[in-house]
Amino acid sequence: ITDNNVTTTINNATINWSSSDTSIATVTNDGHITTLKSGTFTLTAVWVEHDVTATKNITVNSNVSYTAAFTSTATSMFTGTNRTWNAQFTDSSGTVVPLTAVWSLTYQDASMSSYVTISASTDTSVTIKCANRDDLVGRTFTIHLEDSNSLCSTEKTISLR
Repeated sequence: ITDNNVTTTINNATINWSSSDTSIATVTNDGHITTLKSGTFTLTAVWVEHDVTATKNITVNSNVSYTAAFTSTATSMFTGTNRTWNAQFTDSSGTVVPLTAVWSLTYQDASMSSYVTISASTDTSVTIKCANRDDLVGRTFTIHLEDSNSLCSTEKTISLR
């Protein structure tokens, strides 16, 4: 901490970091900021042991674009099984960024929605469960991947075997 040209070092302090607008920038527990789009947000640091708060308004002028991608090339799955697909988000420089995945499915026909479902999902993966039904063989469904800030999206069509 520097105040009036006097520097003080604080060891083992607990600092809680936050962003006032996580659609513009996120901040990790160790204070690392990831900017997502242009805009203004307030960065807040709270020194927990002494209940001291510092804030800084930050304006982001971003020309960064983001890409959503599936890390698996798999485009089919067997009926009667579960299969997991993973997501990765990168910025325009190719750096992996910690965005949160939002998953959804669409179907070749509406009758499939009871038999092909999302059985689990996380910020970076989705597991699809397919019923063991012969009438599903040859049909398709599409996995939609978007980040929670709507910065990027992609989709993958899956054939059932």
